[in-house]
Amino acid sequence: MLRNLGAGLAGCVLGVIVISFVEMMGHAFYPPPKEVREALRSKDLEVQKKAIEEYLPNAPVGAMLFVPFAWGVGTLMGGYLAGRLANPGSHDVAWGVGGLMLLCAVTVLSAIPHPTWMQTGVVMFPLGAYGGECLLRRAIARSATED
Repeated sequence: MLRNLGAGLAGCVLGVIVISFVEMMGHAFYPPPKEVREALRSKDLEVQKKAIEEYLPNAPVGAMLFVPFAWGVGTLMGGYLAGRLANPGSHDVAWGVGGLMLLCAVTVLSAIPHPTWMQTGVVMFPLGAYGGECLLRRAIARSATED
């Protein structure tokens, strides 16, 4: 059980790292205005929140699409890693990673208003968890046939 918990934690950490990286790529392709970047450097959370709330309604669609894409890729990779590290046969740990990451995203989405269409992007978490589990099953089946 401890191995599965550690695997789930490792999967969540990897998922957050991947999500952050993909979102940073989105910022490289679609940089936010200078005022928003400066506000995000502030230590005042209210200043940061206000800047984000003002920017989101006018943000380019491409920039907004990077976020749910990042959620899916991060959850897929985190779920896959968790499944690889967990006890053999514990494929459901990938779903645990997806569920925990979904909970965190819902918390962020409720704290900072996002467009409605973007809120539907939370479907990427179960899709990512499913993809991670599928990759895991395929890798296990491949290694079993090689032995």
